[in-house]
Amino acid sequence: MDTLKMERLTEPGALNTDCSDTVANGTQPAARHTYDSLVYVPPPVDRLYSIQAGGACSAGTFPPLSTWSYGFAEKSWKKHILTGQPPPESSYILAADYDPATGLIFLHDQYYLYSYNLQTNVVKKLSNGPLVVRQYYTALIDPVRHFFYLAEETTLLRYSIAPGSDYKQTVLVNFS
Repeated sequence: MDTLKMERLTEPGALNTDCSDTVANGTQPAARHTYDSLVYVPPPVDRLYSIQAGGACSAGTFPPLSTWSYGFAEKSWKKHILTGQPPPESSYILAADYDPATGLIFLHDQYYLYSYNLQTNVVKKLSNGPLVVRQYYTALIDPVRHFFYLAEETTLLRYSIAPGSDYKQTVLVNFS
């Protein structure tokens, strides 16, 4: 940002016509719908995560969901295989944010709250839900008060993510 100069991060890969989640011989993710699942994790990690995003395919087809991160020091992409309790393949719309207090990424699909451990690639379902939210929503973490906020078209929700929390949701605003 100091130079105000734009720089290409990676060279473009060959166009993929098979609805795969990768291009450039599997070295980087294909174009994808990220909604609110792009999460930057500051140094010392210094990576941009694209969590469980769905690739861009022709109408009516859905690619496999995948999680990738871009390392700014290495200038390369890395694919992550999620284990534990990742959101189901149908959960291609996620909202996520990084919590510097715990070092976890918290994410929410249309139904549940999850945590993602960057060191182990383990995802854990935290909320009992299911809470059905609409298609478009965004997330924000308050790292001081240990809250995860989820805002969608008509509702603002809050989850406590403090140590020992039961991850119960609180509806703060509902305009429906």
